[in-house]
Amino acid sequence: MSTDLRAQFLAFYRDFKSQRLYQQMLACTAVSAWHREPNVGCHTDMVVQHYVDNSPQDWQRSDFIAALWCCFHDCGKPRAQKVVENNTVFTGHDCQSARLFINTVYSDPFLFKHLSDTDIYNVCVGIQSHQPYKWSLRELQQLKTHLQIFDLDIVFADFLQADIWGRICDTEQQRREDFLQFKTQWHNIKPLQLNRNNPDVILMSAPTGAGKSTAAHSCLLRSQDLNYDAVICRSEDEYQQAQGAEIRIVDCNNLTPEDRRRYL
Repeated sequence: MSTDLRAQFLAFYRDFKSQRLYQQMLACTAVSAWHREPNVGCHTDMVVQHYVDNSPQDWQRSDFIAALWCCFHDCGKPRAQKVVENNTVFTGHDCQSARLFINTVYSDPFLFKHLSDTDIYNVCVGIQSHQPYKWSLRELQQLKTHLQIFDLDIVFADFLQADIWGRICDTEQQRREDFLQFKTQWHNIKPLQLNRNNPDVILMSAPTGAGKSTAAHSCLLRSQDLNYDAVICRSEDEYQQAQGAEIRIVDCNNLTPEDRRRYL
């Protein structure tokens, strides 16, 4: 990849806007008190533009990943769109967006060539986590611990800010003020520390092809380098059999919230 990551992304995004996935976003209207833009594609343009305009001229790898979060975070809305009691909802659009991102990676020569398995996984993590405002402190700590390992925790906040600023809504000023409070909380959150007396669980939850197994193997090797007793679990039975391990790495597909609570 060229060292000018900013220019590379902008060239990719120009091409992306001619593709079917983006055209589906243009055709998806999501007008509500939270979104007064004419369609999802317009919102995406606004988010991308805000992030690019407020980012450094000289991008690092983290900036490129964050720009992909902006590009793909709502691409699953057309598939997730449903009408419930005369209201249009997009429940699960975060997971749908991650799935569509993976589909795009394996069909787009530029992304397929230049994104590593870890990059793909981290893009999925950001997409699936772009609405963390009602998460518990423990959940936010888990997310920040992961992102900080890959130097993505700061740009994650910048991406979320672009999502808030890159929209037209009825309570725009209040939403921005609320976000700035969340951003301060995010920056003050301390990452989790491993405690040998309290086994830790590393939960790999993303669609097939996101790079979970590769990331799980890397976590296993790193844990062993640090002299921790770690094991990869690919089923609930394996998880139960690993109760004595200091670190349990759960490698599962698309866990429901109920599944996540059972493991954690």
